[in-house]
Amino acid sequence: MRRFLDPVVVSRVLKKLAHRHDQEAELERDVSGHSLRVGAAQQLTIDGHGVLQIMRAGGWKSMNVVARYIENVDLDLWR
Repeated sequence: MRRFLDPVVVSRVLKKLAHRHDQEAELERDVSGHSLRVGAAQQLTIDGHGVLQIMRAGGWKSMNVVARYIENVDLDLWR
């Protein structure tokens, strides 16, 4: 049996939290469960993980999808 969070429930929880945090409708409108997946891919990139590791962690099968999520991550390659 595979267990997962229902995307609709995740979205509702995030929107409620956004509303509590910031009364502006923009944040509440823009946040979604998908935001978490994109943010996780970006943070894993910043933390130095490779694309294949990120794909495995997020359950992505397409490298192109992950590449779109992380293409604008600002990395400091000289640190």
